[in-house]
Amino acid sequence: MSKIAKVILMMILTAVTISSQQIGSWENFTDMKEVTAVVKIDGGSWAATTGGVFFYDEIDSSFKRITKSEGLKSQILNTISIDNEMKIWVGATNGAINIYNPKNGELSVVLDILNSDKTKKKINGLFSYGDSIYVASDFGISVIQSKSFSFDDTYIKFGDFPSETIVKNIFKDKLLFACTEAGVAVQKPGTTNLLAPESWRTYFLDEDVPVQSVNKIVKFGDEILLATNAGIYSFVQDEWIVKYFQNSDILDMKVVNGYLYALSRHTLYGFDGSESSNLFSNTAVVFNSVDAEGGKVVVGSDEGIFIGSDNDFVQLFPDGPEANRFNGLSVDQEGKLWSGSGKDNLGKGVYMYDGDKWTNFNKETDPVFPFNDFIKTFAGNNGKVYFCSWGRGFIEYDHGKMINYKSDNSPLNGIRGAPEFIVIPSVQTDSKKNAWILNYWSDPAEPLSALTPDSVWYSYSFSNPIITNSDLQETMVIDQYDTKWFTVANKGLYFFNENGTFEDESDDDYGRLTTGDGLTTGSITALAVDKRGELWIGKNPGINILVSPSQPYSSQIIDVRAFRSQLITAIAVDAINRKWVGTKDDGVFVVTPEGSEVIAHYNSKNSPIPFDDIKSIAIDEKNGLVYIGTDFGISAVKTSSVAAQESFNEMFVYPQPFLIGDGEKQLTIEGLVKDSEVNIYTINGVLIRKLVAGTNDSPGGNLAFWNGRDEGGQFVNSGVYLIVAFDRDATNVGKSKVAVIRK
Repeated sequence: MSKIAKVILMMILTAVTISSQQIGSWENFTDMKEVTAVVKIDGGSWAATTGGVFFYDEIDSSFKRITKSEGLKSQILNTISIDNEMKIWVGATNGAINIYNPKNGELSVVLDILNSDKTKKKINGLFSYGDSIYVASDFGISVIQSKSFSFDDTYIKFGDFPSETIVKNIFKDKLLFACTEAGVAVQKPGTTNLLAPESWRTYFLDEDVPVQSVNKIVKFGDEILLATNAGIYSFVQDEWIVKYFQNSDILDMKVVNGYLYALSRHTLYGFDGSESSNLFSNTAVVFNSVDAEGGKVVVGSDEGIFIGSDNDFVQLFPDGPEANRFNGLSVDQEGKLWSGSGKDNLGKGVYMYDGDKWTNFNKETDPVFPFNDFIKTFAGNNGKVYFCSWGRGFIEYDHGKMINYKSDNSPLNGIRGAPEFIVIPSVQTDSKKNAWILNYWSDPAEPLSALTPDSVWYSYSFSNPIITNSDLQETMVIDQYDTKWFTVANKGLYFFNENGTFEDESDDDYGRLTTGDGLTTGSITALAVDKRGELWIGKNPGINILVSPSQPYSSQIIDVRAFRSQLITAIAVDAINRKWVGTKDDGVFVVTPEGSEVIAHYNSKNSPIPFDDIKSIAIDEKNGLVYIGTDFGISAVKTSSVAAQESFNEMFVYPQPFLIGDGEKQLTIEGLVKDSEVNIYTINGVLIRKLVAGTNDSPGGNLAFWNGRDEGGQFVNSGVYLIVAFDRDATNVGKSKVAVIRK
C-alpha cells in the first residue's frame, strides 16, 4: 500500500460521518387521503390521489409515495391502471400521463396531451387492452402503445354526440365502449375506422339511457353492464335495460373470477349472478373506486383506502398533513415546520412536520380548537408558536400547552356586529419576547395589541392617520428596532413603536407610508425584514425596499425592477440574505441580497413545485431548507444557505475521500463562520486555491464548496490537502483536511 493510500485510509477511518440531504434536492409533502382511483395487485394496492400516487405493501405494512419530487409531471391525479407488463399508468388533471415501472423503479411521462392545443386536457380514465392503453380524456379517446408510449389514434367525434365530448371511462372487449357526459358510445360491429363518426352508435342520456350519468362499463359473464346513477343497466339487443341495484347510484364496478363488485357512495356490494350482498358500508366517508385481487378488495375513498374481505376492512393512508393547503408557513426554533390550512369552512386546523412525521391539530384531536379555520402560523423567538384563526382569535402553543385567546379571555375585539368573530392575520414577537397581535376589522378599532411574557395585555388605536373599524389589516413584521410594520388595505403601510413604554403614549412613534412617500402603486401583500435591517415590501404588483426603516420618511425607497410586473404573494429571507419571492402566477424567484439579480426561478414546469400560485414560504436556516407552500402541497428544497457558526468549533469536510477527474464533483466544507474565506493548501503548504467569501464557492453561511481544481482550473493531483478557513478579520480560523484521489 502506498503512503498516500495509507493516509487516505486513515482519514476515512477517522472522519466523522456526515448524513445530509443533497443540496439542490427536492422533497414534496402532500395529503394522500383523497384517493381518486385504485388498482389491486397480489400483495398490495396502488392508489392515485390528489397529492400523488402511493403503494401500500401488505407484506411489511409500508407505504411508497411518488410525487413531483420523484418525477411525476403532476401530482393532482385522477385515474390509475396497470398494463400487461405490470407497469402502473396514472393520469393527471392537467393531461400528463405518468408511467411507473415497479421492476426497475423507472418513471416515464407521456406529455402529448398536456402539450396539445386542447383547452380541456384532464385524463378521466385509463384502460389496458393487449399492448394498448386506451385513454379517456376531456376531449375524446386516445390510444397509446404501452411499450413505446407512442400514440396511434385519437377519436374526438362519436356518432351524433358533439365533437370533443368529455369521455369518462372506456371498456373494450370485441367492441369499444365509452361512457361520456352525453351518454354511451359503442363501436358498431364490423367497423375499424373509429376516426369516422359513423363508426359509432350513440345512446343519449335521458332518451336512450333514462339516467343522469353513466360511470363505468364491465363484462360480467356474457353481459355488458353499465354503472349509472340509477342502477346497473345491461346491454341487450342494442338497448340498455336496467338489471341490478335499481335506483342505486353505482360509481364503479369490477369483475373478478366471475364475481361482480359494485360501489356506491357509501356501500360496497357483491353479486355472484343470482344473489347480492352488502360487503362493506361506511357513511363517514365517500367511496369512489374499487378493485380486487388475491382474495382481497381495495376501496378508494376521500379518506384513504379500505382493504379487506368478508366485511372486515382496514382504513389506510400514508402519513402526511391533514390537507394540501399550506398557508402561513413558519419554522420554529427546533426546526419544526408549522402551517395553517384555510378559511371559509375549508380549514383543517394546523399541521406540524418535525422532519420525520406529521402531527395534525384540529377540533377533532384537541378540545382547545374552537373550529378548524386557521389561516396562518407564526413561530416566535420565545419558543412559542401562534396559530391565527379566521374568526376565533388565536392559539398560543407552548410545547404542547395551548391557550385560545378570544373575546372572553382577552381584550381582542371582533368585527362590527359580531364581537366574538375575531380574525387574526398576524402575530409577531419583538426583541423582549412580547407578542404583538394584528386584529382584522376590529370594532372598536384597536388593530394592534400586545401580550407581554407575564400575560399583561395592551391595545392600541390609531387616530392620525386614522384606522377605523372598517379597515382591513393583513400582514405585519417587526424590525430590529422593535418597530411594528403592518399593512392596511387601500391606506398604505403603517409603522408603530412604543419605545419600551406600553402606557406612556407621549414617546410613541407611529405613522404611515404611501405612494406620496415614494412607494410605487399597488396593494401591499407581503413584508420581510432582511439581514441588513432593510424592509422588503411585496406588492400587487412589484417590490419596494425601504433601506432605512429607522428613518421612515427620509429613507431611500428602491423599486426592484425585476418584479415590476409580478404579483407578489410571499417574501422570505434565507441565512445568507438571499430573497425567496413567491408570486401569484409564476412560482418562486431567488434573488441576490440587494435584489439586483435573479439567481434562480422555480415553477411548476421546471421544478417539483406543484402549483405556480405560491401561498407562503418559510426557511429553516439551521438546515438550509426552504419550504414553499401552495394549495396543492408543499415543496422543500435543500440549499447552501445554512446559518453560519458563531466560531470555528469543528469543521467537517465530505465526501472522504474526494474523487475527482471524472465529471464535476463537489467537496462540501461545513462549519464556517459568517463570510468565511477558505484557502486550500498542499501538505507542504503551497496555496493552490482560494474560495472567496461572498461567491458561490463560499456564499457566506455555514457551507463552502470546492470542485477539486486549482486556480488555473486544472484538477489537482492525488494527495492530502489542508483546508484553512478564516473570517474577514482573520481573527477566527478553522482547519481541516481532505484526501483527494484523482482518477
